Amino acid sequence: MSLAEIQRMMLKVTISPDLSDELFVRPEDAGDRFGLEEEELQAARQLPRRVIESFQYAVAHKRLSKSALPFVRRTLSLLTYEQTKRLTRDFLRGRDMHQNEWAAQLAAFLDFAAAQAEPARARLFADITAFEKWMHACATSPATPLPEQPGYCVAPHVHFRAFPYPSELIIEERLDPELLERHYGQIGYVLCCPDSGKIDLYEIDQACYELLSSCRQPVAMEALAAAADRIVRAYALEKEPQDMIDELLDMNIIVSTKGEDQGW
Repeated sequence: MSLAEIQRMMLKVTISPDLSDELFVRPEDAGDRFGLEEEELQAARQLPRRVIESFQYAVAHKRLSKSALPFVRRTLSLLTYEQTKRLTRDFLRGRDMHQNEWAAQLAAFLDFAAAQAEPARARLFADITAFEKWMHACATSPATPLPEQPGYCVAPHVHFRAFPYPSELIIEERLDPELLERHYGQIGYVLCCPDSGKIDLYEIDQACYELLSSCRQPVAMEALAAAADRIVRAYALEKEPQDMIDELLDMNIIVSTKGEDQGW
């Protein structure tokens, strides 16, 4: 076996959990797979298994960090370092995860993390991974064009959604599981604005959420003003309905669609 072949074999072993497990659990099979002589096989097994496993995680984490890490950071913050290493290695089994593979495998990784959660925290993992998959979809989906019909509606780059935790608790990149579980059921509303593949997240209140919900599709200003008036009264807000609308127009969260005159 040439030096180049040995180097290629060691590279594969140090990034593939399947191959490294085979090397230590079924060394004869690994020897047959790579055409190793007994002396070569013994030499390949000199590197401690824990060192190989740590290297596998380091490589996977480095590749993940390139683009996908912001969309799994909250999920991973629920785990200890050792749990994260084990979860990542288990996910890599049977997958050829090159640097550019993580974006395509992100949803699968989050589903895998949720499925591996302890029963006591299964609900928590399901909700947080749903939040991160939503963020990823918002950041990577192409913006839809504005509708043709005249009116006012939520801008195509803006996404918003309700989650079963206070939004200030899940916008943070590192989560406190005990705090989340204590406040489960206190609905939070999050607004997401992607920017060049990255995302900005904002906490919005229920009043803003309801106003945005009223114009998912274009509506006339009269209808939007009526919705704002109802919401201001329902929540006893200390602002005028038109001020509420103007703030969202100024921030380009609500926009005028084709043919609508803004000079009301």
